Amino acid sequence: MENETQKLKRFYKRWYTEEVEEKLTIEQKLNIMRRISELRHKSSLCRDQERNYVDQFPELKPYSDKGEISGLQLCVVMDVIFEELHFPA
Repeated sequence: MENETQKLKRFYKRWYTEEVEEKLTIEQKLNIMRRISELRHKSSLCRDQERNYVDQFPELKPYSDKGEISGLQLCVVMDVIFEELHFPA
C-alpha cells in the first residue's frame, strides 16, 4: 500500500512533467539541479515538507499554484531532471 510520501512524490513528478518540464531550458534545469544538490548537502531536504523554497527557485515559482515548493518536491524535481538529461526518451 502506498504511503503519504509516495503519493506526494507521484503527484510532484506528474506536476513537473506536465506543467514545468517543457517550459525550462537545459541551462535552467542544470542550474536548478545544482542548487537543489547544494541544499541536499546542507540539510535533510528530501524529508522537509514544512519549509517553503519557492523564492529560491524563481524558475519554478510561476508553476506553483499555492506559491509553495517543499524540499520533497525539489528532490523529486531533481530526480526527474536527472532522468530526463541522462536517459532521454
